[in-house]
Amino acid sequence: MCTLRCYIVCALALSITGIFVPTLAAQESQPETPVADTPLPFTLGDQFFTISAGAYFPLFLVNPSDGSLPSTNQTVGGVGSLQWGIYLNEFFSVGIETSYIFSFSPNTRLLSFWPTSAKVTFAPRIGYFLIPIWLDVGINFSYFEDSTKADLLLKGGVGFYWFFDQAWAIGLRAEYWFIPQTYDNVRVPAADTRLLNSLTTSIGVIYLF
Repeated sequence: MCTLRCYIVCALALSITGIFVPTLAAQESQPETPVADTPLPFTLGDQFFTISAGAYFPLFLVNPSDGSLPSTNQTVGGVGSLQWGIYLNEFFSVGIETSYIFSFSPNTRLLSFWPTSAKVTFAPRIGYFLIPIWLDVGINFSYFEDSTKADLLLKGGVGFYWFFDQAWAIGLRAEYWFIPQTYDNVRVPAADTRLLNSLTTSIGVIYLF
């Protein structure tokens, strides 16, 4: 026959079991909180590639001799570019970009540009979003039928990218191009000098490594 001490021990055992078993079961059934996969800040030496494709819009020419704005004689065309860059700190990067631009004359003759430039970029990052602002200086080779010409290239741009994981981002970018097509009376009269102003908009993809 069970004594009073036996009843007390059994009651204590049931109480302890009633307290701890549900608690342990609740802990086992509760899912682990996932760690947020937020993009890490850029650091010195981080490198990236950017590839983009979009549309080219010739805006206007400037005739510096009289200030007039003659027609560009170009249609809307296309642009594609490839960029490599390396970060100097969390916000600034330097790099190089090469592009290809095409458009057509009024009688459908092909006009091509092959610009290559050095690039300095300021790129603040807000969570998953990157907003780069850049300036380029380089050289532009233009091709029209059998003629080729090299000119100075200046351009500036802004982009908006979304990092959908740690290494990849996709976004939009726009650039303003300024190409002074100068002549020096050697083969073409200096009066034919023109200042080309144009715009490109494109979709870009960044790969960070």
